[in-house]
Amino acid sequence: MSSQINVIKACCKRESDYIKKLYKDSFPRLERKAFFRFNGSNILKFIIKNGNENAGFMICCRYKDLFFIDYFAVDEKYRNCGIGGKALDIIFERFGDCRIFLEIEDPSVECDNKLQREKRLKFYLKKGFSVTDLKVGLMGFDALILAVRGTIDFSEYQKVYVHAYGRNADRRFRLKNKT
Repeated sequence: MSSQINVIKACCKRESDYIKKLYKDSFPRLERKAFFRFNGSNILKFIIKNGNENAGFMICCRYKDLFFIDYFAVDEKYRNCGIGGKALDIIFERFGDCRIFLEIEDPSVECDNKLQREKRLKFYLKKGFSVTDLKVGLMGFDALILAVRGTIDFSEYQKVYVHAYGRNADRRFRLKNKT
């Protein structure tokens, strides 16, 4: 399957409906924020396109020199085609002046999806992310913080959440420093 990818800001209802459906299909309930939270003025929603077809999405936030990829999913029919890697390359280029970070479920924890977690970590490491020293508790699960172009501390992490999701975001999403 060829991949002619571009990333555009999702702005129409149809794209938002696609993102919502893929979001629910891609992330366990425990890890999902209420979808209305992504309508804030500091949230960036990107649709990933393969030609004219929707192929995935990213929900992100930029705060100062930090760029947070909060949710990133590729449509199942486009997985393992290079779409996700190309989407990250575009983000790296577009936000070249930022430290880019994201959260992943800790693959060292015994769980039903351990193989999936390990595969996800391997993908991000291959794309240039590094595992930071920061581990967090988030909405009832433990996450590793991966970053490109530097690292992030817990105070910065909290500030990004507040910028993205409003004051009290750290309490609402039960953010805890597990380092």
